[in-house]
Amino acid sequence: MTHLDNLIEEICSLSNYFTSDNSRVKSSSLLGGDCGILLVHSLLHEHMPNLDTKNFLEQKVHSLISFIEAESSLSASYCDGLAGVGWLLLYLQEKSLINLAADDFFADLDVFLVDSLDQYLAERNHDLLHGALGVGLYFLKRNNHSQVEKIIDYLYINCDKSDLEIKWASWDKNSEQHVYNFGLAHGHAGILYFLGKCCKGKIGVRVCKIMINGIINFYFNNRHDDAQSSAIFPSIVKVGDYKRLMGNKGHSRLAWCYGDLGVLHTIYLLSDWLDDKELNSCVLNLLVQVSYRRDKNTVLIDDAQFCHGSSGAAIIFHNLFRLTANTSFREASSYWINETLSMKNEKDNSILGYRFNMGKFGYMPNTDLLCGIGGVLISYLFYKDMDIHNWNECVFLA
Repeated sequence: MTHLDNLIEEICSLSNYFTSDNSRVKSSSLLGGDCGILLVHSLLHEHMPNLDTKNFLEQKVHSLISFIEAESSLSASYCDGLAGVGWLLLYLQEKSLINLAADDFFADLDVFLVDSLDQYLAERNHDLLHGALGVGLYFLKRNNHSQVEKIIDYLYINCDKSDLEIKWASWDKNSEQHVYNFGLAHGHAGILYFLGKCCKGKIGVRVCKIMINGIINFYFNNRHDDAQSSAIFPSIVKVGDYKRLMGNKGHSRLAWCYGDLGVLHTIYLLSDWLDDKELNSCVLNLLVQVSYRRDKNTVLIDDAQFCHGSSGAAIIFHNLFRLTANTSFREASSYWINETLSMKNEKDNSILGYRFNMGKFGYMPNTDLLCGIGGVLISYLFYKDMDIHNWNECVFLA
């Protein structure tokens, strides 16, 4: 089990760091910048209401809006643009954590995002983090059904309907080819999440269910051979190489962004929203199987970040324990929290001893939500008190 004293000590240390930060905003990125720090502060306020975090939130929001108004070029995306900003401000309003005279702000934001959505769809960019689906999440929260229906229609018109599967090809910059992407952050699991949220909101339910059933077939038609593989599903398959992978040998990381954990958690949520008991039972059994994966050579976890590190695995397994009360998930969450704690280097003074794998830039200190200590602190807070969980929707876990 987790060393609770160490966990509480880390929460205090990281909380002090964030609450001592100044309120000047340097980016409007939700998952990769200062905007996401607002979510961290909202959770600190809920966990430790004695901290002066509400006043800090108000200052930071006004600084954020001033930053946006001064910028000449802004992204529309959910990850690092105004769709994510809008979503978070609506969330903070719902929680009564800010009091924003927001009618004019949101009216102007809607105009910008409608135009941006049309551009994304014209470019056939339906990426969840960086394209149309992310803008759709804002419009879902805004209850703008007409824009959501526009995305549903686009997905249905542009999908590949064959062999009882429904799928979409996307361009992969690394291989410079069209691929079928199985991940949550950029692939079919992200589409499933969006369509599930539409069904939950009673928007385009009939068409959404047709696509959901076809995507589920797509996943299970491409299942690896359990006896030969560390993973159930692939991460990416090139369109030119596409064949049913049932029975093949394969591997993928254990992560939120790619791999079985993010995919199966999404399908589990979907089965609950649609009250599909057969699918629910099947996916729950697979998730228990995934919870025992610990081999560092196959999980590919080498830092503490949320996106594809130990804190992300801890959060997802803890959320599954909250939803199911299955102790396998509690044990897996404890394991990954302990791994996260162990990744702090006491001798490293750069941002409290944590460094994160930033790809070609190497291992670096980072404060953001997706790849930095923002996500680490959230994992510690959630593990300590899973009753505070509404923030999960921000990262597609609710």
